[in-house]
Amino acid sequence: MKIGILTYYHDMNCGTTLQAFATLEAVRRVFPEAEVEIIPFRSFKLRRLPYKSEASLGSILRDARRIWGYMQFAKKFQKITEDYVTPEPQQGIEYIKSRSYDRIYVGADTLLELDRLPQGYDGLSAYWLSPDIPAKKYLLAASAKNVNYEDLTPKQKKQMQACVNSYSGMMVRDTATYELLSHFADAEKIQMVPDPTFTLQIDYSYAEQYVKKRGIDFSNVICFHPLKGETWCAEVADKLRVKGYKVACFRPAKWADYDLNDMSPLEQLGIYHHFKCMVTHRFHDSVFCLKNGEPVVTYPASITYKAKKGGSKYSALYDLFGLTNICYVEKVNELSPDKLIDKILSVVEHFEKHRNEINAGCKALGEEYIDKLEKTK
Repeated sequence: MKIGILTYYHDMNCGTTLQAFATLEAVRRVFPEAEVEIIPFRSFKLRRLPYKSEASLGSILRDARRIWGYMQFAKKFQKITEDYVTPEPQQGIEYIKSRSYDRIYVGADTLLELDRLPQGYDGLSAYWLSPDIPAKKYLLAASAKNVNYEDLTPKQKKQMQACVNSYSGMMVRDTATYELLSHFADAEKIQMVPDPTFTLQIDYSYAEQYVKKRGIDFSNVICFHPLKGETWCAEVADKLRVKGYKVACFRPAKWADYDLNDMSPLEQLGIYHHFKCMVTHRFHDSVFCLKNGEPVVTYPASITYKAKKGGSKYSALYDLFGLTNICYVEKVNELSPDKLIDKILSVVEHFEKHRNEINAGCKALGEEYIDKLEKTK
């Protein structure tokens, strides 16, 4: 049996890279006798560029190390040997069809989004998979990001109905995607499933070697992963230093004590264990903090990550742990520096009291993912 995994992969993004790897490993675990691969198709060109904001010679050299680390990871762990790129949905469908899969798992990540369609195109992306592809098709922790039923054209609704009817199973990662698909299928045919990265076993040797090589004292570090140009970071960092903390950042930042923009995916996966807390706009930063049992404050990157009815991948994640009111901030820019610091410290206190429960929850979600994947056999 030949199985293809249709997902975003080999991006300069730790979450994108590791969710693809986690899905690959999980499907291989459940189908040990099958030929399983990530489908080497993408609808957009891969960008391997250093951070331009607040860049320096040192940050560019660190970025070069990060880019090299991601390229090596793709070769060694994702086994990517080719890369077919086309923005044209029908060309993508024909390429996927030509690879003659018996099964295709679509997910994880937000690949059901329609933001990447060619301008003026009235239809769906290749990631939705045409019904005429002769394979058993499953959604597996897929997300439609901010696609709203009311915004679809009549043609898109018709095509989406045909795609949904062709799936042998539908497992989605968030309530917004669940609500979208419920317009096309009975609710009992759609399941919620955890993100595949909950199945990853963390090998801390990569992070420990990184820490040793960098010579960083992580004894009291709070890490930020902000969007470019966010103005709250510098003042909050200064106030945290007064309280005895050091501040790290995943992108070059003059206000940070440590720039951590040189990590490979597996180095980053374990580095969260060293943080006192993290403040981030990234979904998988949040997952990886939870997996490491470490405190995290998450805010949405933009309103486009939120469906009209209010559901998002962020809130759906924290709802699983009962942490939405603890860890999730809707509008971080509207918090004063002192209030954000109070939020950080309250999250740290909560995790100190409930770390065992959070660790148990992560383990259970990993087991749930494998169990639901097993039921597709």
